[in-house]
Amino acid sequence: MRNVEASQYLVQKIMPEVWEKYPTISVQIVGREPRPEVLSLSHDHRVTVTGFVDDERAFLARDTIFVAPYHNGSGVKHKVLIGMAMGCPTVSTAVGMQGISAVPGTDYLHAESPAEFANEIIRLIEDPILKAKLGVNSRKVIEDSYSWTSIAQVASSAISQSLKEK
Repeated sequence: MRNVEASQYLVQKIMPEVWEKYPTISVQIVGREPRPEVLSLSHDHRVTVTGFVDDERAFLARDTIFVAPYHNGSGVKHKVLIGMAMGCPTVSTAVGMQGISAVPGTDYLHAESPAEFANEIIRLIEDPILKAKLGVNSRKVIEDSYSWTSIAQVASSAISQSLKEK
């Protein structure tokens, strides 16, 4: 249900402010088995709801700003990790970044209200240097903390420490 609420919040609350300044910006909602509430958001020609796709990376490889307006739920949001791994500059709530070791202002932009989200999205549209920097930084967060290599190093270190204690 949190993805439904986040999708509705994005399209109905955040994007109208962005569309005032940039009316041709499009929104793509990618996810398996979208509920009717999400499908109905595509009545606006600027909103595409894909449903299941074989590879989300094809959508994230474009000139994308990843927006994660989650206001409820717990744990790491898998979609946020995917967006960051693809090097997408990310705008998210604190809930959206829960459990992810990223620094606001350095690795992603933090927003809570529709106005804050719209301002940060517009800021990224208008500042390609910041957009590129956040994309690189978000990718680095994933490589440093969530790649198989980094996870294996943490596991190996924990095992070694455990063996030393025996």
